[in-house]
Amino acid sequence: WAGLPVMLTLVVSDDAEQTSTSRTINMALPARQFTKPLAAALVEQRQRLAMSPLNRGSVAGFINAFALEGEKHINDASVYLGLRAAYWRLVKARRPGDLAGVSKLLWDLALHIEDGDLSMAERDLRAAREALAQALAEGASPNEIEQLMQELKSALSRYLDELAGNATAEMDPQLQPPGDGQMMERSDLEKMLDAIGDLAKTGARDQAQDLLSQLDDILENLNTEEQQQPTQGESDLADAIGEMGDIISEQRSLMDETFQHGQGAPGGSEGGESGNQGQNGAPPLENLQGQQDGIRQRLEDLMGQLGENGQPVPGELEQAARSMQRAQDRLSQGRPDSAAGAQGRAIDQLRSGAQALADAMFDSMGSGGEQSGVNAGGDQTDPLGRPLTSNGTSNSDSVKLPDELDLQRARQILEELRKRAAELGRPEQELEYLERLLRRF
Repeated sequence: WAGLPVMLTLVVSDDAEQTSTSRTINMALPARQFTKPLAAALVEQRQRLAMSPLNRGSVAGFINAFALEGEKHINDASVYLGLRAAYWRLVKARRPGDLAGVSKLLWDLALHIEDGDLSMAERDLRAAREALAQALAEGASPNEIEQLMQELKSALSRYLDELAGNATAEMDPQLQPPGDGQMMERSDLEKMLDAIGDLAKTGARDQAQDLLSQLDDILENLNTEEQQQPTQGESDLADAIGEMGDIISEQRSLMDETFQHGQGAPGGSEGGESGNQGQNGAPPLENLQGQQDGIRQRLEDLMGQLGENGQPVPGELEQAARSMQRAQDRLSQGRPDSAAGAQGRAIDQLRSGAQALADAMFDSMGSGGEQSGVNAGGDQTDPLGRPLTSNGTSNSDSVKLPDELDLQRARQILEELRKRAAELGRPEQELEYLERLLRRF
């Protein structure tokens, strides 16, 4: 519920079991702000999954767009493996209980991307602080207090080391206490810990708890390096990738319905009237045609938004729109089998387009956040500032191009894979294998 609008009502009761309620107020629950685009995107998808398990398909598609060839863009192997694990757990989930742990995994990945090892050090510091506070409140023995003090000192030292490692300056980071402008050094924090220990040993545990609270305030207000905010271009691309996940999910559901319809019409060319009545409980072809038109319009709206925001439109998305139009035409002709084949090609092209958007976002992140747009001369550029060709791809003389024979052979292999993947009557294991092969393209 973090970051979401809620209605808050306080309820109080006394020993006589009398209750009273306050007036209800509307408020947004506080939420941690993530500044790194991938971390923020994962938190957003985690929230969508928490709102409804039915979103698992689109969330899986979003994650898969990042994880495909992620080893080229994600330097941290644990992040890449975590994304793959989250994707497959979402894909294989059949019941709401199967999603248990996915939300926590996405949250841990976001923290790791945002903070690196600092996040773990911060958790250790918080745990050590809470253990000491509880011991002071419960009147623990001096030996136990001394042991907890040593654990807190070690945790604070590790936390400050990670903090210093994340700082841009080579010197130790300076620490800013709340309320005044005096700068605090690392040694001052160590002196505060010594004072807390001395107060606890002398029996002044209330004062020790007060000083521990002051230490909390200081740690919450540490002046670390200012982290880079996501650019508007990166935010636009993240939104577009999320929208692509929804479109792919809708297109796949429609292809399943179309295939179900085609099973009742051998050859898929019985045509017109009989095809429009619906077989095996499948919806009429007019309904499927209308759904296909809606998905195509949604894709074209997305491409229009990308263009308006100065982002390159991957050529694969334009191909997908044409495949959707062909599927719509086949449905109008009463040819569901042929329509399902066109829909299968559209799904492949949508996935390739989502991968292209993810590549553009990773390039933008890697180049210091310089977003795609238009250069001073009015020409389209990619996130690295390279000129774009007419189909939205970047041109680089440093890339060795394959010869015509290589291209022809690759096209033949790809077309054969797509043809077989669109034949939904094949065994599920074979279709999954074909899908894995297609991801490599």
